Amino acid sequence: MNAGDGNRYIWVFKDSAQHNIDKLICFGNIGRHDVNYSYIYKDDVHIYVWEFFDLKSVLLKNIPINYKVDLDKIKIPSGEILGGNNLPPLPKIRVKYGLTFKGDIKVNLNKDSEIFETFDELNYKGFFGNIHRITFSDDNNEHLIVFDYEYNEPTLLLLCKKSNRFYVVIINSKRKFDSNIIEILNLN
Repeated sequence: MNAGDGNRYIWVFKDSAQHNIDKLICFGNIGRHDVNYSYIYKDDVHIYVWEFFDLKSVLLKNIPINYKVDLDKIKIPSGEILGGNNLPPLPKIRVKYGLTFKGDIKVNLNKDSEIFETFDELNYKGFFGNIHRITFSDDNNEHLIVFDYEYNEPTLLLLCKKSNRFYVVIINSKRKFDSNIIEILNLN
């Protein structure tokens, strides 16, 4: 894990929310094909921002979000674990070594996940719900990233396009929150 500049993805947040982002307690992981950063908002809201360079030309409307997928036997044969302590509400994230998306990205949710609200706008799409397991797979249906939550956790997940960039925002918190948390994000 590479410590980095806490301002790297601060533009993802509205100006009104930026003063509540702890830029000293953030961490980043910089790869050849991706960069991910984790931020803390108001002491207990965890926000992942994950940019994928290989997906900068993907069209949001072409990204499927598949519900009730059997993900019980998903294995990533060689990879790394991010957030390995798996303390709720944070997921254990397994990432395939040499992460490269061939073609587009697919988002898959297991049968134990429950969606309350969906979003489908010009610059972003996604959902809010209680999530148990999510995977990101490529056109070959190879699961490249797995998010495992110990319990079904309230989660906001957005796939975003901005200035020829593709990134994912995932928000979790120990305290109760709803889809209005989207208001802290600069999505225009």
